[in-house]
Amino acid sequence: MHSLGKKGAKMRKIIIAMFFMFMTLTVNLNALLTVSEFGGFTPYMYIQDAIDDATINDTILVYPGTYYGNLNLDTARNLYIISLEAIENDTTYISQTIINGSRDIGSVIKTSHNLAQCRIQGFTITGGSYSNNPDIEVFAGGGLFVDKGHVSLKNSVVEYNHAHYGGGVSISVQGSLFLSGTTIRNNIAFFRGGGINIMTTPSENDGSNIIFDSENRCSIYDNFSTIGTDIYSSHNEEQNCEIYLDKFTVVNPSRYYIDYAYPVQSDNPMDGLQSPYSLIDIQEGVHQLIDADLYVSNQGSDSNSGLTPNEALRSMCKAFQLITSNPDTPRTVYLAPGEYQSIAHGVENVPIYLKSYTSIEGVSTRETSIIFEGKMEYGRVGIINSSSRNTEDIAIRNLTLTNTHGSVISSMETSNVYLENLIIKNSYGVSDPVLYLKSSGDDSNVVMNNIIIKNNSSNGLTYTVGEIAANNITMEDITIDNNHNDFDFDCYFGIIEIRPRDKLVIKNLEFINNRCQSLHCDHEMRIMDYSNGPGADVVIDNMLYANNSMRGQYASNLVVLSENVFINNSTIANNFSAYTDHTITVGSAEGAKISNSIIANNAELYAINTNSTLWLDYNLISNQVGYIFNGINNSVTIGNNNLFAIDPLFIGGDPTDASYYHLSYRHENDHSPAVDSGSGNFDFLPEWYDLSDYDLDGNQRISGGRVDLGCFEHQFPSENNDTDFIYNSDLTTVSYPNPFNPETTIEFNNPLQGQVSVNIYNLKGQLVKSLLEDNLKQGLHKVIWRGKDSNGKQVSSGIYFYKISNGNNKSVTKKIILMK
Repeated sequence: MHSLGKKGAKMRKIIIAMFFMFMTLTVNLNALLTVSEFGGFTPYMYIQDAIDDATINDTILVYPGTYYGNLNLDTARNLYIISLEAIENDTTYISQTIINGSRDIGSVIKTSHNLAQCRIQGFTITGGSYSNNPDIEVFAGGGLFVDKGHVSLKNSVVEYNHAHYGGGVSISVQGSLFLSGTTIRNNIAFFRGGGINIMTTPSENDGSNIIFDSENRCSIYDNFSTIGTDIYSSHNEEQNCEIYLDKFTVVNPSRYYIDYAYPVQSDNPMDGLQSPYSLIDIQEGVHQLIDADLYVSNQGSDSNSGLTPNEALRSMCKAFQLITSNPDTPRTVYLAPGEYQSIAHGVENVPIYLKSYTSIEGVSTRETSIIFEGKMEYGRVGIINSSSRNTEDIAIRNLTLTNTHGSVISSMETSNVYLENLIIKNSYGVSDPVLYLKSSGDDSNVVMNNIIIKNNSSNGLTYTVGEIAANNITMEDITIDNNHNDFDFDCYFGIIEIRPRDKLVIKNLEFINNRCQSLHCDHEMRIMDYSNGPGADVVIDNMLYANNSMRGQYASNLVVLSENVFINNSTIANNFSAYTDHTITVGSAEGAKISNSIIANNAELYAINTNSTLWLDYNLISNQVGYIFNGINNSVTIGNNNLFAIDPLFIGGDPTDASYYHLSYRHENDHSPAVDSGSGNFDFLPEWYDLSDYDLDGNQRISGGRVDLGCFEHQFPSENNDTDFIYNSDLTTVSYPNPFNPETTIEFNNPLQGQVSVNIYNLKGQLVKSLLEDNLKQGLHKVIWRGKDSNGKQVSSGIYFYKISNGNNKSVTKKIILMK
């Protein structure tokens, strides 16, 4: 193993006997410099030494061997670097003459000088890698980076390299490249251009800065990336880029394989969209696309068909490379139970890139997980991505996702994104939010259902949980718990920002125990429409926003700014801001309406800051001094049914637990003033909104005659219960895991010895299974439900309730979710 650093004596030598063998190369030779890894009969052991000694029109002949290190071509002036393949026309020398970057300091071969000009022929170029060393600026072109100057690469193989941009090859604005007879395969770009990344502008180059030989054709296949798995171009105007290839990954590539930044005028109708490629001519596809669901397993193999669980593939990246779908037949990649790390070509933490109309689906959040560990900072690249500008309809279901250094899900341009039954936890992002879901499409939708986002952190350069922007956004049954933005200096970003253009529905959200450390952060959760049209309708229903803290000195914990704002049955309590004097900022062009909600026990002097029309009725606001800030000159309507300067009488206990914010009820003369104090008239909500029948715990919303204030509805006994219901917080319970598959453990504390029953009910209130009916001692007990009914039949996935009752007329009912 040798380094390509400058070592040994410097010398130049003209070998007359070798000169005549070069006559077939049609090159103008001045001198021949020879290199051998063994030394002895050649002047050089290191290619870089020969490059440093070469002058204009020199040729460097490299004998077979493996040469470790990296080459800098800045001093090359019409330099030829060749293997014996160029002399003997024997392709076996390509695999025998290897330049290996040894994955240490960036590109295997790089030129960054405007005058550099070099022709390279007959090599295998491998082992290049993007460096995360801040002292090394190389981030593009794992195998070859033409930053400036001109390079001609002929009859070579570029393989098993990786970089941020251009896993195999990257050409920058002032560089140009001629490719002839070269194979670019098995490379990885963590952001764009797995095989080739093309960066240029017409102002810098006349026409394209990359030319493909139309006779001695290249092959490009089996590369992976987040955008443009094989080729990506950042041309921002029309370029005359003609691509002639012998082999490509597939014979008729979509933008999944050959992508570009801007849809500019061109005659090429790839994917029905205009592109900067004026011609794409491919003779052969290496793979046939598979129009079927595919299966992936840790015990699988990429040589399998992937069509059945017994023939599962090993790589998630390979599955999405091969799968094809359309709007009428969407396809799914199913993951078998297990813990996955995304590996491709021996490289770990390779981002997974979804195609249009495809899904990735595990068995359950408990059984299937994907973990990225120690991923380098790529910038808004997640574990799972869909970032092409024409991607549509992707879904991610039934997974636990963890990324120790970066984003989790990134979908920058996808028109429709569906997330269901996910746990996203323990991730850390530097400049990467956990979720980056942004689309500029007029019909874009983001739908999130049954998502737990917890224990994630960032350094403050972006929102910790993420940025979500689309035309319509629906978030239902969401938990955002214990996420931290720990940047200790000036930073504007908080925990999450949500930006709808038309409609936003937030239903059953727990936003609890989140912390923002930055001095200048002005919110933890901000909702703000970004429409140039009429604006967005925002409905927040059944939200618990509690025990959050922020150090910022400019605004509120919660900011909601939109055309129309509706907040119903929400509890906003125990929040803390170090400098501001109001908990919520609400701004609405047409008006904001808040009803059936609790704003209590927050550290701020005022409950609400508003600079627009505001309507308040049927709310409990505990502030002793004031409840509206900056509302004197605005139209603020205060209804007659609000409760001011009153303690809501939460059950209490541990404020980090959502159960703390249940309403206390011991008997009719000793209960929370929020019980039965709400309005049964929900006409203030928009007509299109489908009101939830259940509270945040999944309990029937109206119990006892009238709706309760806040996100939790106190449960009165049913009509056929002839006993007096007494709420006692000592009868406590928890189920885990929840959501679950295939079983969940229900753990409860029985305060007094006596008869105890544990029963499972469906959404209709029908008994599904009796788990326990026994005389139990005081103390902790456990029972397991395996998702089966009284007849031993497996029940379908969905929402269920378990109810624990004891002989002292105490009971607790809680929601559990069975996922498949």
